[in-house]
Amino acid sequence: MRQFVIIDAEVLNPVFDLKGQRERKAKAALQRVPLQVAIAANGAEPMSCLESASAPSTNPPKCQILSWGLHAPNILAIDLGTQTGWAIVSGFGSIRSGSRSFKPARDEAPGLAFWRFARWLTELEEQLQGFDAVYYEAVFAHKGTIAAHKYGAFEGQLLSWCAGRDIPVQGVAVGTIKKHATGIGYAGKQAVIDAMCALGFDPSDDNEADALALLQWALAEGDLI
Repeated sequence: MRQFVIIDAEVLNPVFDLKGQRERKAKAALQRVPLQVAIAANGAEPMSCLESASAPSTNPPKCQILSWGLHAPNILAIDLGTQTGWAIVSGFGSIRSGSRSFKPARDEAPGLAFWRFARWLTELEEQLQGFDAVYYEAVFAHKGTIAAHKYGAFEGQLLSWCAGRDIPVQGVAVGTIKKHATGIGYAGKQAVIDAMCALGFDPSDDNEADALALLQWALAEGDLI
């Protein structure tokens, strides 16, 4: 099992700027050397694309630093839904997270929220110069038909978006994420929030906490890279 922890540091700029997703994957695989250090929280300036006026964030993105040798791959962990939780590790291991609303406006055309979601993903990708892997929370039981339809629409957009860019994507079961974060596969929302706070994060809601928990699982257990 790989072990990664958070350190208190300023956001660092990469030593090199890799051009192209395939080259970045190959070089990151060769140069990634995990290190164990102490846990502490750290703030940083938000990424510009995460403040897009087309889909305002409910809270300013937060950042922490992860020790991952010379260069960390760009990984997106996402909790799909009308209120989408997200967490990203990139560069030298800086972790950014937040919660973003894609709730349709009253006068909005049907399906426009899903289009905004896909456009937000593209803005994110352009800002980070590509993703090496995407993980999302795979939900197999829903409260009702409408909730299932909405989740399926977001999932379809994400899978299609990743397929069009040749980005590896994987759905991870809710119970798997919760067990890794709390030790209990049926843990409640507050338990996941508390677990992420214990790691030095400050999630604004359960969606962001779920995305952070998923990212922690991806860093320890994920094998897409």
